Amino acid sequence: MESDREELVNKIGRLFQQLTWQGRQRLQRRLEVFGLSAPQYVVLSMVRRLGPGVTMGEVAESLQLPASSMSSITDRLVRLGLVERGTLPTDRRAVVATITEAGEDLIRTVEENQHRDLVGILEDTSDPDLERFGIVLARLLEGIQRALAEPTDTVEEGVRGP
Repeated sequence: MESDREELVNKIGRLFQQLTWQGRQRLQRRLEVFGLSAPQYVVLSMVRRLGPGVTMGEVAESLQLPASSMSSITDRLVRLGLVERGTLPTDRRAVVATITEAGEDLIRTVEENQHRDLVGILEDTSDPDLERFGIVLARLLEGIQRALAEPTDTVEEGVRGP
């Protein structure tokens, strides 16, 4: 029989999966209004984050997406007027993207809507509970960052790759 702690960890894992899934569904509904998919929005956000003139190869690498998927996503973002496409003077084959004012406005609107959603979701949560929740989330983030920093060449017991 599992320990109480193990049961709690499993429950938390299931809750995170549900939160992630339902959060993605909510984001997708928000984005449909703008004619975007979640992957397109994530690419747009990364173009904004990495700065003007970022190559789509750099965006793909940052998001751990295949470079081949960037062409259709970039085409869509350009058609919608959310990014401008260009080339590097030093490498005419490299596609660079810069977010437009319309792209900035879209991200700002989506972020404001997400913030309003979060405020509404948490409105019945007491301030002390919110403070504890913030502390726990920060610890969780630290743990994830430590796990990401670990070497990936080790295979855990019972786990085999292809």
